[in-house]
Amino acid sequence: MQKMFSLWSQRDLSLYGKITIAKSLGLSKMIFSSACLPTPSHIVSSIDKMVTAFVWNNKPAKIKRESMIGPKESGGLDLPDYESIKNSLLVSWVKRMTDGKDEAWMAIPSYYLEYVGGTFIFECNYDVDLLDLSGLPEFYVNILRAWSEIKGECISENHLQIRDEKLWNNKNITIAGKFIYFKDWHTAGIEKIKDLLNGENKFTSYQNLSKINKLKKSLQSKRT
Repeated sequence: MQKMFSLWSQRDLSLYGKITIAKSLGLSKMIFSSACLPTPSHIVSSIDKMVTAFVWNNKPAKIKRESMIGPKESGGLDLPDYESIKNSLLVSWVKRMTDGKDEAWMAIPSYYLEYVGGTFIFECNYDVDLLDLSGLPEFYVNILRAWSEIKGECISENHLQIRDEKLWNNKNITIAGKFIYFKDWHTAGIEKIKDLLNGENKFTSYQNLSKINKLKKSLQSKRT
């Protein structure tokens, strides 16, 4: 990519022209790799520095990079930000995994994500640092992190929204600082906070909950 930038630097291109070259001929060389393999932060930083140096002919930038990244409609110049590109490539895997959860290639991620509910994790309000991802390949960890960042903070504004909060892998519902996920409870249909409430919007006793949902294991035997 650096050689390509050096070649095009010899031409008298406008600022917009250089940005177009950087996106279409430069970053396109990296996109396939970032869509399939982990891209370390220092590589992302190096790519952004190469693009900036190419756009400004290895001279000090005259416009702040943050201002150039924005769309033209907002006063920016559509300068590519590789961290955003990388994250967009990662989150595109969320749809692939949720749509293809029964396909053969999903055997590996499904195995590693089983403890947190498989692809159900993408519906949860989780914090990556609190998940038990022992042995999960770095690429899949990066997918979870990118998806969490894009979803952003989930703030419930009223009691109806709170009732619809996912119970499992919820960063606001923990035991001893760890997420909870009870597979047999989830399989029995207990998924949201409202599934633990009775007709008076009060928590159902464990005995009644077990009877209604035919839960076989006791609460004390659950992994947290």
